[in-house]
Amino acid sequence: MMYYSFTCPLPCHHKIKVDAENRDDAVRKIMTAGAMSCRNLANQYYCAEVNLNLYPIPEEELKDAVNLGLRIGE
Repeated sequence: MMYYSFTCPLPCHHKIKVDAENRDDAVRKIMTAGAMSCRNLANQYYCAEVNLNLYPIPEEELKDAVNLGLRIGE
């Protein structure tokens, strides 16, 4: 197992850390953790302060974005 981290883009800038078997496992866990924290009203970070009207991002596009920003061992 290795530690992986991902920092959400602005305006959120929320850092997500996971322990995963490999890069694909890390991307899946980060996407799950990100979705859960974004839906948690008590944990809205800067996203709640900005009125974002974003279109839904297709899953493959989201995986690519997370994979691109993934850091190992941080």
